[in-house]
Amino acid sequence: MDKNKIQSYHNFLFPFKWELTGQSKRTPLAKRAPVEAIENKKLVDSNYWQKHEFDFKVANDSQTYNNYFYFYEAVRDVLNLEQNKAKNKQEHNIIAGLQYQYVQLKENSKYVIQLKSGEKYELNIEAVLLNFYENGVGVITFQLYNEPEKEETKLKLEDILKIDDYGRRVCPQFLGTEKGKPFTDAPKNNFLANSILK
Repeated sequence: MDKNKIQSYHNFLFPFKWELTGQSKRTPLAKRAPVEAIENKKLVDSNYWQKHEFDFKVANDSQTYNNYFYFYEAVRDVLNLEQNKAKNKQEHNIIAGLQYQYVQLKENSKYVIQLKSGEKYELNIEAVLLNFYENGVGVITFQLYNEPEKEETKLKLEDILKIDDYGRRVCPQFLGTEKGKPFTDAPKNNFLANSILK
């Protein structure tokens, strides 16, 4: 990756619900989704996912400022949870969480957004992160960047906006009602990609 050639960065976050199986719905959420069980019971396959620690490095550049202010203090506390374990969790209002990084990512892996109109956007995958939080919420994140191979393939601003609009939606916002057409035809004309491939 040549940072000087990168035209845009994109982070797509896909939240999901998680909890341990075999628990009654009457069981408190804290016992149905205890984040420490993920490590204790080895619920994440270490062949594919490596525990990821947020390493905030201070350097004499604009990226330090950007990282520091992009992640608010409460978010930095969650990302730096390992460093905060000695602190009293209640006193500091820290939400327990774990983050893993997908380690089987191949070089030149792509996140391909195909629109119904025929337009196609291929983004490079920099990282895939998997987060679990103690309240039963999880988030899978795709960190992507656009590095045009040739000058003539550079994207316009409207293309970058389309990547953001279409690339972050995997579920129809609504279903169409026109008879004789698939229910997904209508949303695919309004910010739902025809397909997203990896």
